[in-house]
Amino acid sequence: MRTVGVAVWSLVLLATGASGDASLPDLGPQVISVFPLGARQSETLDVQILGRHLNETRDIVFARRDIQAQVCLRISSR
Repeated sequence: MRTVGVAVWSLVLLATGASGDASLPDLGPQVISVFPLGARQSETLDVQILGRHLNETRDIVFARRDIQAQVCLRISSR
């Protein structure tokens, strides 16, 4: 019986915590578009990434180690 009570209180605490975060603004980076969408193998190219909250971008990380990127220019929409 004690285990069930602890489980119920855990669910209640999780539910109240989740609803409290819903009112916070989303300030995480959001990519809206990427151009061009592809390239030939071993080709070096400039890619334009548009989105929100990208001004402080320092690194671009890919899941594959053979793909590398460098932030060259930041253009603010303001």
